[in-house]
Amino acid sequence: MENCVLVFVGDGPEEEALRQSVSQVDFLQDKVIFVGAQSDVRRYYREFDVFVMASIAEGIPMTLLEAMSVGVPHLVTPVGGLPKL
Repeated sequence: MENCVLVFVGDGPEEEALRQSVSQVDFLQDKVIFVGAQSDVRRYYREFDVFVMASIAEGIPMTLLEAMSVGVPHLVTPVGGLPKL
């Protein structure tokens, strides 16, 4: 998985803790990218090989709908409205 990169699009209360965790592991520093909140996330989705949403609780999230709208394969946890989508 040498060519694998994890991209976090958006922000939130866990961002700083995630950044700190990544900074403590040398081999992750160039494998994890934080792009912050974006007004046009569809351009990112088009570049992704897979969209992952590992939530413990969800309704029907717009982010998943957006990823699905551009045909990105998705991997989600079976919570809330995710299985129906």
